[in-house]
Amino acid sequence: MGTEFKFTAAVKNTSDEVVRIAQVGASCSCTDVGIDKKEMPAGGQAELRGVFRAKPGEQRIGSIVTVDVVGVRTGQFLSVKYPVSAELVSTVSITTSFHDAAPIPDSGYFEVGSVVVKSQSDDDLVVEVVPSNFEAKSVRISPTKSTLKKGETVTMDIEVDRMAERRGSLKVSIDEGREVHTIPLRVRMVDNVTVSPTTIVLGNVILNGGQVESTFPAHLSIRGKSLSVSTIVIRSLPEVLRRPRLAQVDEEEWTLDCEILLSGEHPKVQGEIHLDVISPTQVVLQSIKIPIVGFVKPR
Repeated sequence: MGTEFKFTAAVKNTSDEVVRIAQVGASCSCTDVGIDKKEMPAGGQAELRGVFRAKPGEQRIGSIVTVDVVGVRTGQFLSVKYPVSAELVSTVSITTSFHDAAPIPDSGYFEVGSVVVKSQSDDDLVVEVVPSNFEAKSVRISPTKSTLKKGETVTMDIEVDRMAERRGSLKVSIDEGREVHTIPLRVRMVDNVTVSPTTIVLGNVILNGGQVESTFPAHLSIRGKSLSVSTIVIRSLPEVLRRPRLAQVDEEEWTLDCEILLSGEHPKVQGEIHLDVISPTQVVLQSIKIPIVGFVKPR
């Protein structure tokens, strides 16, 4: 986790001519700096605006800011160096609690944890948390913004959808970006639905001599938490499967019964039953594939 701190400084033109600002830079990659004017009249001034990027635990940071100017009338070049430094005192304390993604009923979103921000400032603070390196709609934060008095705390819950990137970060912005904390966020999806058996194996099925074809029953148990908030749909079945019957037993179990047709035309059984667990908002929460293996031997 890193922190950004903004700073400003005044630059004054003490010469008797207009100067053009040719370049502004900093000696340290931890510092970004710019200036609000391209020229300064004699006796005029401009404002340096910069950002320190501090590493975790860093208490002091500094850099040398260089401002290169050229006299408009004389063409004289001058490079002015300004040492800038700061004692880093955060106005907030931040704690995080992240865990494996847990599905939220009736939403298509997954809870992944929370960010807790506590004010350490004597002044009121406006705290805002926004996602970074994530699609905007794939992350929900509640609340996204809050005003804190000294000692007050806000808990911001973080939710993601199935399509969210697996790695990104959250930006905790204080007072419209005056102080910004970056928090890494790794999303870990854990499939909450299990199927038994994981593979349907028929082995070597022997058909009686007079039989042209025969059917064999197959039964699957699909279990998981809060399955009542989702729909399970059959996306695809092998050609040899007949009469699929999908039924909900209770809030944590569904069953799938079907018949497997074997004949001389289909001596090998190869394929997959493909199921999708769908949220009420039509988001695919999980895809399940159950291989089917078997072989027919005539008697």
